[in-house]
Amino acid sequence: MSTIFNCPHVDSDVTFIIKMLLGIQNEQAHENLASLPTTLLAARGLNDQDQYLRVFAQLSIVNRGLLSAEDFVAWFDAMFPGDGVWLEEPEAPLNAFATTVKERRAQLGLTRTQLACRVGVAPSQVSRWENGGGMPRDATLVQLGSVLGYEPSHLWALANGGGAAAKTKPSPD
Repeated sequence: MSTIFNCPHVDSDVTFIIKMLLGIQNEQAHENLASLPTTLLAARGLNDQDQYLRVFAQLSIVNRGLLSAEDFVAWFDAMFPGDGVWLEEPEAPLNAFATTVKERRAQLGLTRTQLACRVGVAPSQVSRWENGGGMPRDATLVQLGSVLGYEPSHLWALANGGGAAAKTKPSPD
């Protein structure tokens, strides 16, 4: 059974449940969300502002009722295994696709409008792809690959988390 908080609720409810699920006991009975990341990270041997912000962002999602306390704990356990160790967030597949499209367009010296004209889409669509908002349909993906010098399968693999294909270089111009 997932613990999703329905508003209104208080920070102390969220902090109590999360600390209970993680097996963390401390004297601060009525801890708030702003201080909880420090407590959680200290329990894993960490004291890092960047990591604080990552944890606080996830706690805010729990607080809004969009993530269960159990899912937060699973994320926290995966990202912060202990002994002062943390893992980086894996790059989202669409971000790899977006980065590739944006960087290759820049390498070719094309504006978004120029790339859009060559592919046959609106410039706003290119902007959407470059910002990780999705990927083109199959026929458009073929045309995009042709313009950028990539096989469509390479672009598709990037957008779907493909590993080996993501390391290939564009074909020569």
